[in-house]
Amino acid sequence: MNREKIPAPEHLTERSKALWEQIVEENEIDAVAAKILLTLCDAMERRDEARKVIAERGLTTQDRFGVLKVNPALAIERDSTLIMHRAFRLLGFDQEARGNEQGKLAF
Repeated sequence: MNREKIPAPEHLTERSKALWEQIVEENEIDAVAAKILLTLCDAMERRDEARKVIAERGLTTQDRFGVLKVNPALAIERDSTLIMHRAFRLLGFDQEARGNEQGKLAF
């Protein structure tokens, strides 16, 4: 069956668009799977943003009383990574090994 390729949404970063294109090129992605793929890409972008904040500010932060607290960006990074993994599984990519280096997805 020759399906039309679903283009990457405009709001995605170049990195996410590249991942989208790779996945769509190598797999049959229908409208439902595209929604899951979008969730994966959005979560990857949130994780990347959280990692930038963590790199700039560190693992901890001080509240207004000077008490050391865990950087809230760590929860965003964790939750986004979990969403990515779930979306990856829902798309069926956890079913078999990906093969050679060329076929690897870049997260």
